[in-house]
Amino acid sequence: KKLMIEGNNSNFSKDDYRSKNYSGNWTKYWLQQADKSAIARKKSIHEAMWELCDEKAEHMPKSVFKFYPFTPNSLKCLESNKVYLNTPENFNDPYDCFICSDQETFAKTFFIEYIEKNDYIQQGIITEDEFERIKSSYPDPPGEFIPSHYLKTFESIIRSILLLDDRGFKLDDIRYNAHKEYQNTITSIRNNKIRVSSFSSLSDDEFCRSTEMWGHYAASHTGFCVEYDLESKLSNAKIDSLVRGGMMPCKYSKKPIFISSSLFWKYYNGNRMTDNQRIQFEKSILLSFLNKSRSWSYEKEWRLIVPDDACKMFDNMIDFFPIKAIYLGVKMSSDNREYFYDFAKRKNIPVMDMRCGTDAYELEAVAVDVDKYYDWKNFIRQGTINKSKYTFLWNV
Repeated sequence: KKLMIEGNNSNFSKDDYRSKNYSGNWTKYWLQQADKSAIARKKSIHEAMWELCDEKAEHMPKSVFKFYPFTPNSLKCLESNKVYLNTPENFNDPYDCFICSDQETFAKTFFIEYIEKNDYIQQGIITEDEFERIKSSYPDPPGEFIPSHYLKTFESIIRSILLLDDRGFKLDDIRYNAHKEYQNTITSIRNNKIRVSSFSSLSDDEFCRSTEMWGHYAASHTGFCVEYDLESKLSNAKIDSLVRGGMMPCKYSKKPIFISSSLFWKYYNGNRMTDNQRIQFEKSILLSFLNKSRSWSYEKEWRLIVPDDACKMFDNMIDFFPIKAIYLGVKMSSDNREYFYDFAKRKNIPVMDMRCGTDAYELEAVAVDVDKYYDWKNFIRQGTINKSKYTFLWNV
């Protein structure tokens, strides 16, 4: 139900997740709506998110920042007003977009199916009793030692069998292949399912204090930062919905998201999932891509999340919101700086020089009057010429 409340400029009551005044986890309830829509219409959760983009309109920031190094690819994004969607293998944090399931449960299931498929009991490689012990074993408890059932864990039983005789070589190979298959599946999901473009929803004050962001993503302050205006619409309505629907805030937590062991095993084997299982699997991956360590919380990151096959339709570069302003790093060279001055003048976009504050560890954004800059530069150049011994060049 819609309800305009005096003074808060929201179209919804404060107990509605769509309201910007909602105090709970709005992303949880919005994704639940996407879940239901995707299942009912037999669609991907991503397509449901695109179609429901207006449901989270009040939670979208007015603008976001993106930091760039000065590279040909970055300038290509700038000139085309597009953003590049990257794969996690290229990110600086090895835990970024961390995909995980229960590795020990996977290894145990792999081990059991391999033994049954290859008739290892009939071949005498493992006894019926040993196999039953493996089947009734527990997964190893992560990060803790529990003496009461330690000897009943999968790894402890496998190790005890390996110590018995030379049969252990074949069993050890199975265990090795189980862990290898698990890691290969994790890598495949992480790098081939979703692509990402990252932004920061910093306030003006936070932006001026964000020296870490300039250091990490703008080549140690030699790069630039673009502020994008999210209050404007993209010219193509379908792309606008895709981008708005795919924009989500990161969650910062202590532990990663775990994918259900049964769904992970189904995916690994290529087994058919129900519509509900498929959506839950997609959602687990999506949430893994939005979950980051608390140590990165200062970034206040929003991410554009787009499935890999959709990215390929756009050559991994997609139209984005209009540029609101461009900020140039403190240590950017004068030649590179002038490129942005010319670009800003050509596109009628404000351009700012970042400078070090004198009374605090904070940066200052100083607006550049491009015409005055070039007038002053020409004045200095003409003065230098007039003072030279080459009278032929005077008044050039």
